[in-house]
Amino acid sequence: MANNEKRTQNSIGNVEFAYAKQNKLAVSKLKNPAGQIVAADFESFAKAASSANLDTKTHFYSWMTNAPGKKALPITSATYILLARKKTI
Repeated sequence: MANNEKRTQNSIGNVEFAYAKQNKLAVSKLKNPAGQIVAADFESFAKAASSANLDTKTHFYSWMTNAPGKKALPITSATYILLARKKTI
């Protein structure tokens, strides 16, 4: 899909940020709830993530859509990985 979008003028698609970065794809800029235009980058992800409500006692997900803040990317999600503190094998 991403290869077709890269070759097709004025096309829009959705891929993971790391994939877009590795493959030098253009990223769009979005208007956030604060009225600011922000690009997908590490800073805008961090700003959105800073408002996440992650309660590991009840769940391992958080909604970061339309996060507050002038530099927060409005469409952000995260993947969490659970790791054991001690190897049990």
